[in-house]
Amino acid sequence: MPSIKMSTFKRPPKNRRQRDDDDNAGRGKKRRQPQQATFDNYDDAMEAGVDSEEKGEKFRTGDKARRFYEQALELYRKAIQYERTYDALYNEARVLYILATNHTLPPTPSHFNLLTQSIELYRAALTSTPEPLLESDSAYNLAIGLIELADIAEDFQMPGTASGSHLPIYLNEDRVRDIRLEARSLLEDVVKVQEGYIASQGGVQAFESDILGDEPDADGDQEMAMSGSSTSGGAASYEEHIPTPTTLTDAILLIVDVDISLLGALDPDVSPEVLSSDFAVGTLAHAWAALARARQANGETPSVPLVVKESELVLILIGLGMEIDLSSGSIVAPTLAGQVRLVRQCLNRMIALQQLASFTTTEVEAKLSFYDTLIELYKTSSRLDATEHAATAWEDLGKAVQACTAALELPFSVVTNPLSRASLSLELARVSLRRTFLPLVAVEKNRGTLLRNAETYANRCLVALSWGSMATQQTGVGPGSGTLSIGLGSGAATGNVPPTQGWDHERLARTATLTLLRILWIGSTGSSTLGETTAAIPATMTTTTTTTAMTTTTTAKAEKLLRSVKSLGKGLEDRKIGRIDVERFVEEVELEEGALREGEIGFWEGVVVELERGA
Repeated sequence: MPSIKMSTFKRPPKNRRQRDDDDNAGRGKKRRQPQQATFDNYDDAMEAGVDSEEKGEKFRTGDKARRFYEQALELYRKAIQYERTYDALYNEARVLYILATNHTLPPTPSHFNLLTQSIELYRAALTSTPEPLLESDSAYNLAIGLIELADIAEDFQMPGTASGSHLPIYLNEDRVRDIRLEARSLLEDVVKVQEGYIASQGGVQAFESDILGDEPDADGDQEMAMSGSSTSGGAASYEEHIPTPTTLTDAILLIVDVDISLLGALDPDVSPEVLSSDFAVGTLAHAWAALARARQANGETPSVPLVVKESELVLILIGLGMEIDLSSGSIVAPTLAGQVRLVRQCLNRMIALQQLASFTTTEVEAKLSFYDTLIELYKTSSRLDATEHAATAWEDLGKAVQACTAALELPFSVVTNPLSRASLSLELARVSLRRTFLPLVAVEKNRGTLLRNAETYANRCLVALSWGSMATQQTGVGPGSGTLSIGLGSGAATGNVPPTQGWDHERLARTATLTLLRILWIGSTGSSTLGETTAAIPATMTTTTTTTAMTTTTTAKAEKLLRSVKSLGKGLEDRKIGRIDVERFVEEVELEEGALREGEIGFWEGVVVELERGA
């Protein structure tokens, strides 16, 4: 199975959403219903389009939502036939993006076409208004669309040849980089407009309540900064975004995300000198300068998003074998001791942030992102320290599990990203599994418990994503023997999955499913102590120990899960988990843990063969 160098950072669960996707604050959102449904003029078509779009927002997912969005799309297109305005172009672009990202899946042509049409319409809207704030809104959403396109290209294209592309067209690595650079340039313009507006209003100090964060109301909604305006003819009102320090910080941190993606796409295995290239050094300097800019926009107040983003940047650099001086942001010669010290610095900053009063009022989603990154830091610490400091790594990972488990119990509101809880549950599954790899006597004693915990967390992730049909009944897993055979008998289970909710949701669910399969396979092998040097998996799929009932149960659950995975392809080709998903999953595991041993390589090759055989 080919090994592909991929980014080691976790893509955030769509905090960088389209600015007015879920908050009913979109430019052109009209409130008065047309008196007659004739749609024979611009105003009636626009108002009917907004009405249909808002009905789609009410249902969010499923066929009803999709039909309302498609109806809105046709009405906005009809409005454009009457008058090619900024409002109509912007609204059509927005609905196209929602249909692409929430109601279709890559790499299907329909997803690609909807996304690229949305991008082109945002370009058209960008040049159709002289108003800086409206232009800024279009630029922001255009950047989001470009970032989405680049991310999809990375997920569905094999490097090197166009024949490896699963997309309707092939976007080579240089083209993907150019797309991200264009998005970054657009975001730079957005930041300049927002900085100018904030300065004209008296600077950051004039927005003190925004910096501190408003408390959500009883329904969980949070007030947004808006201003009223009117369309030509005064037929109806709309709301537009007004820059605040928080929106400015979000835009700047999105620039850092783009820089992290650009760095993560570098492959030092192919070209070692790439890490010292002008591009790598310049991108890192750009990201560091953006973080400093965000601190200034935030009024130098300690901020969860800022500290998290700084840690994410450090993690991607360590994944590339680089090291940075946190005080200056400059690259230094990497050493193991230096990288360990760097991770510890980030950990200390995050731990200190938890002690501040502002942390208690931080939004749940930001807290989950905080704990998600905290666990990544602990995992990186354990990987760097595992050889000489296994006991410390065990303790660190234990702390991470305790903190993150507590975070899962935080109260959620209607505005919390539903992927946040699922993402954290998956990280807990991974870290529980990772603890079984440490070469300690304590690991051998607790191995069964750790594997049961890993299985439980993976199941919680799937249930949170409404993929409960892939979840397994939690049973004991303990040391013993047993072989997980890839050859499956008849009677495949039916795997029911929820309506399409976008690629971020789908990708997380597929990763959780394969993680659960891996946990069960490791449990079925009955392996003992697993260290970093052995890449975590025994060389054979059997042991000489007597098979236990618990291990036999684990094997049966794994085989049942694989049957459920195969059944996803029945009439749902775009929902099918296939070779590219397995390859992507294996590559991510290798980036985090090192090369797989022959036993697991053979297992995943067998999984691919079985999946391609069909249910």
